[in-house]
Amino acid sequence: MNPMTLSDRCVAQLIALFRQLFGVPAFMAAERGLMQLSGFAAAAAAVMGLGLAVFAAIKVDSLSMLLLGLGWVLAVAVLHFIGARMLVSCSLTLRNSPSDVSSQDYLEVLGLLCIVVLVASLLG
Repeated sequence: MNPMTLSDRCVAQLIALFRQLFGVPAFMAAERGLMQLSGFAAAAAAVMGLGLAVFAAIKVDSLSMLLLGLGWVLAVAVLHFIGARMLVSCSLTLRNSPSDVSSQDYLEVLGLLCIVVLVASLLG
């Protein structure tokens, strides 16, 4: 008997539970809300990072810390741009060729990764 069979069944049951709890409408609503929230979250991260860098620059009297804060703002702006473009690109790919990503195994692994991120976020 394979000792990992029990583990595989437990993970499959966990995925089935989450599939029942969060259906397609709940997922689509959460996706829309998170897409709208991402702009505010990115701006808040940029402002908070810049504020921390200014505080640290004053505390240690270092110009490099201030430049690091400005670099942080630029990095957040670039990463948000990349994320927004990739989100649109991935949505178009799913809409135009759903058979490329319709494998049940792919969807289960993606669901498991989402569950792990969810649990890590809740614990964090």
